[in-house]
Amino acid sequence: MWKVIIVDDEVLVRRGLSLTIPWSKYDMQVVGDYSNGAKALEAMAYLQPDVVITDIRMPHMDGLTFLKKIRESYPETVSVILSCHDDFAYAKEAIHLGAVNYLLKTSMDETEVDLALSKVRQSLEKRKSVDALLRQAEQVRSLERQAGLRAAFKSDLPSASAAAISGRSAGDSGCFLLLMAKPVHSAGSGALFAGCRQLEQLYGRESDWYGALDEEGCLLTVLKYSGTPSSLEIQRTGHIWSGRLLQLFDCGREELYVGVSAPFVSLATARQALEEAGRGAEAFFYDEGERSFYTGEAPYAAAEDRGAMSGAMFTADRRQQFLEALRTRSPQKVRAELQQLSALWKPGVSSASVKEMAAAMIDMIRLECGDPQSSPMGAAISELRGMSKRSELVSRIGREIDAWEQRVQASGGFSLRPEIQKAVQYIQRHLQEELKMQDVAEHVELSRSHFSALFKQALDKTFLEYVMEKRMERAMELIREGRKKMYEVAYEVGFSDYKYFTRCFKEHTGATPKEWRERLAYEAMAGSAQETEVRQG
Repeated sequence: MWKVIIVDDEVLVRRGLSLTIPWSKYDMQVVGDYSNGAKALEAMAYLQPDVVITDIRMPHMDGLTFLKKIRESYPETVSVILSCHDDFAYAKEAIHLGAVNYLLKTSMDETEVDLALSKVRQSLEKRKSVDALLRQAEQVRSLERQAGLRAAFKSDLPSASAAAISGRSAGDSGCFLLLMAKPVHSAGSGALFAGCRQLEQLYGRESDWYGALDEEGCLLTVLKYSGTPSSLEIQRTGHIWSGRLLQLFDCGREELYVGVSAPFVSLATARQALEEAGRGAEAFFYDEGERSFYTGEAPYAAAEDRGAMSGAMFTADRRQQFLEALRTRSPQKVRAELQQLSALWKPGVSSASVKEMAAAMIDMIRLECGDPQSSPMGAAISELRGMSKRSELVSRIGREIDAWEQRVQASGGFSLRPEIQKAVQYIQRHLQEELKMQDVAEHVELSRSHFSALFKQALDKTFLEYVMEKRMERAMELIREGRKKMYEVAYEVGFSDYKYFTRCFKEHTGATPKEWRERLAYEAMAGSAQETEVRQG
């Protein structure tokens, strides 16, 4: 429906026109009526009417002044003039200002109104057809610009559009800047193209070149500068455009990689700029900060051979090495192998390659776990695609190793030496006492040095580290039970000095025993309140 507003200082005229004319017959709908041009002009900013029917003589802003304002700000709007004066001068001026018809209030009848509104509808339909053709032509031009930009950045094949784009330079003292936006959750080519069109509509005055690279799943923006921008200007531009791109993709900062190239003087060198912007976009994956965008400069993109590193990281030898660690059924060896392999995941390697390798490792862990309820091979990659940080992947694999460890432990699959098993049992029984490595070594009939080496090799921690860990675990259990006072808890886990116990407990948990107990109480209260809420709801 075409939107209509009526502007007249007489309330009866406005109401009469709104109620007596069969607007739907002309595919029209009255969306507002106003007593003068000033009020109507203010409302047009948000109503965006297609048709304005206005009186000539009104207070504050007369009809002819109102028409001039419409012509300046809303040239597509169709206007019809109302007047009590059969004055040719008014009609002539109104038509000069774009009115398609002139209606006299004193002699207006049904036929005259029908002819006027029919003519208005014809004008609107003609405008609609022209608008459609213009939009279609602009889409074609946009596609050509995008094709040329893609060709300039990626294609080895010469083309007219690529040559036209590549031949562009920024002038003697000017330069270009390339921004790349890459959603973590892959966007289809349709969404990327729609994004380009939206950027053209919103920010067409700031750049002629917006493009999408389907294979990389990213959107490109090329900005032109009359001079060479300072690093501060580049930072400011990056922040502004990061905000715009986040709004465009309707996502959070962790869901969108944004990279900016160094300034370059010609689109003939666009490929190097693309690589720089791409490295900048990927840098967010490796950095634990909250920067809104990254450039492709060191230290974020320092890699000697990105192609080789990305292409075949998880080689057959590395797969075999990880598999052998799993089959030793030693959690320490598996975690050490994870640490060694994840060291390969450094700036310069694409996040997609890292996720593929991480997914393959998870699949191997699950397969060795032998859990019939676990997900099928190849399922892990879909679980990892949405992760935006390297640290998230390492943590996820760590949790998979924890689950694998628990399963193997439950099946009695870990094979500690009998001496170490005996030592572990002894430590567990004597936590309240003073535990010396010499005493435990004698208990399992080994020399102190031999026992120390075997213990570290089997449990991947020293004797003192293991004893402290078990004492803190037992202390946390006793505090959770809540039946003992704090000094009694300290005594029961082998501490005669309560202050020393408090210091060790805080180093282990990040909280004092008292703070730990308060935290447990708060969590219990919160859980109870939630349960009550659920029952009442």
